[in-house]
Amino acid sequence: MKKCYFMNKIFGGLLTFFSISMAMASTASPLWTFVPLTDTTLTIIGNSKQTVKYTVTNQSKRTHSLVMTPIPGISQITSPGYCPNVFTLGYKQSCILGLYVDGSELKSNIVSGPQVCQRGNGLQCYQPSEENSLNIKNIQSLCDTNLCTEKLSIFSGEQSTFDNYFTIVNGYHVGTQEYQEYLPKNITFIPKNTESPAFIKLSAIPSADFPCIGRGYVDPNNRAIVSTGTCTYTSGAFYSYRKGFYVNKDSQGKTINHGGIEIRLRIEKEDPNLTMDQLYQKGAWPAVWMMSPYIDDTFRFNSETFIPKNLWPSAMEIDILELINGGWTATTPIIGSIHYGYLANETATSWNYINNIGDYDRQILPLYPVADSSNWHNYGFTWERKDGVSLTSYVLSWYYDGIKYTSLTITRKKSETTGNMIFSAEREVNGEQQLIWCTSSSPRCCTVESNRCNLVLNVPMPLTEAEVMFDSLTHGFDNGYYLNVNLAAGGEGIGVYDPSIPGFPPPSFGRANMQISHINRFVIK
Repeated sequence: MKKCYFMNKIFGGLLTFFSISMAMASTASPLWTFVPLTDTTLTIIGNSKQTVKYTVTNQSKRTHSLVMTPIPGISQITSPGYCPNVFTLGYKQSCILGLYVDGSELKSNIVSGPQVCQRGNGLQCYQPSEENSLNIKNIQSLCDTNLCTEKLSIFSGEQSTFDNYFTIVNGYHVGTQEYQEYLPKNITFIPKNTESPAFIKLSAIPSADFPCIGRGYVDPNNRAIVSTGTCTYTSGAFYSYRKGFYVNKDSQGKTINHGGIEIRLRIEKEDPNLTMDQLYQKGAWPAVWMMSPYIDDTFRFNSETFIPKNLWPSAMEIDILELINGGWTATTPIIGSIHYGYLANETATSWNYINNIGDYDRQILPLYPVADSSNWHNYGFTWERKDGVSLTSYVLSWYYDGIKYTSLTITRKKSETTGNMIFSAEREVNGEQQLIWCTSSSPRCCTVESNRCNLVLNVPMPLTEAEVMFDSLTHGFDNGYYLNVNLAAGGEGIGVYDPSIPGFPPPSFGRANMQISHINRFVIK
């Protein structure tokens, strides 16, 4: 018994010594080594793609057949000039290990590797030193750049989640003279398959001419009356208002002072002869935006009585995403906007907007992301309100695949000397400060600062644009913001003007659809 115990102790000790020795040898003198030929610390944003290269050299006097351990989201480049899937190296022989990093396939950050093993022996493996190993940060969501503490999935591709928060529109949006009627039959739910996640599809479909109020004009003296125009499309839209879901309110109705919302979508066209840019130039107008119940309902439902509230945009409209191409640039920019104003008289409001397609901002379009709308991307928006004794501020920010591209800070501060309220607004695009201005396409900014107003005012004229912004946003924020998602066809909002015909040209892009795979709401610390 003692003899067996003694032999086991010797065997165990030898085994431990052998394992430690092998580990030390492996660490001290790897049998094959890695020398980086490119940067190995990368930030992959959204669906972007990059290539990483290493020279792999066999330092052993024995010939080895080697294979790379698979890494999700990274594929090995095996074209001529690179190491094949199985590569055999003699003493001091080398080959270039090429790695193709695909952001659309990455599931998480990568902080090690690549690992290359002896073929058939998963225990004999080596990888680059710590400083030369892969260090890939994958930014897809606004929560990769903000500290999100709570996530609410309000849509995950399935109708079961959709019905809890959204209502499909059966009717029209009025005010921008669009050419479509929104119908439930133009919305379908597509199950998950090997090529894509589950998603909801909003289809814009050409139609024979039919009378519609979407192309009509609202009577300013009685907004329940809308003149009739002619539509040429049907399409799809949904929104969260009728289910009582407000983006900036929790389930108890309490205001979320710091939060965000993100939607993942892509656009599909049917006409192979059109580019995506031409699709928008010909009138396709996808939009994700927020409105407040403080003002008139976004949509007019068929066979329902319209109930007026306050006039748009006395509560600020916030556009998370619009894809618009007015023909002034070869590519389509990603657009985030606000529209704001105040009640000037019983039938009219002032109006101004800030986005990247107004007359001034066309000069700084290179600062904005270019749309890659045929592929899946995340479009996000965050808000933060801080209330103090003498200062209240809002920070609004827009995101593309988790990266902030523009922000707006609006502040109200009590003067220490006069006690008056002082308003200010600062705007940043891609890290650069930009002007706050009254767009030349709006004759009704109606502030002392803008010195432009074609309205009869029944109220004192505000001093600054910042004051109007602040009050308009506060109306919306306090009453809540609901979410709208729609695919419009044409209309005055798309910014495409043809001087050879009156007004804006009718849409002529054929069929197209808007696909949404998820919508998430976040609370941010």
